[in-house]
Amino acid sequence: MLTTGKSTTKTMSIIAGAALALTLTACGSDNAADPGSGDKASSTGSATGAASPTTGTDTSGDEAWASRFKKVIPPLADTPDAQLVTAGKKMCADFTAAPTPVTAKAIIKDAETTLKLDSAQANMWTGGAVAHFCNDQGTAFLTASVG
Repeated sequence: MLTTGKSTTKTMSIIAGAALALTLTACGSDNAADPGSGDKASSTGSATGAASPTTGTDTSGDEAWASRFKKVIPPLADTPDAQLVTAGKKMCADFTAAPTPVTAKAIIKDAETTLKLDSAQANMWTGGAVAHFCNDQGTAFLTASVG
């Protein structure tokens, strides 16, 4: 019997966000003129949030990710893609610089405030951003955010 319902809900929200982000990233670009964009979108990002070697300074894969991701979190619908990309990269840079429970919880709380999300949406958003921009930090972020 599980007695930590809030922690379990938070964990499930983060996992759902990460799974959603991976699924949406795998969909690739909506641009038919860019047949390789699906491969580029699935390999973008790094631990610091910098563009990957496959995309250089082109952020179209990141913005396509943001555009798709915000469709499933209604409060993000009117947020510009570039703003979500910037928020995701900053989140990953902040966590990579200080991968602690305090940092993870502050990042989630900041998403609630700055992006106007409820707790479940903020957990889903941060899980998705971690999966896209700093995938190598996924386990550490999940552990820190629920621990």
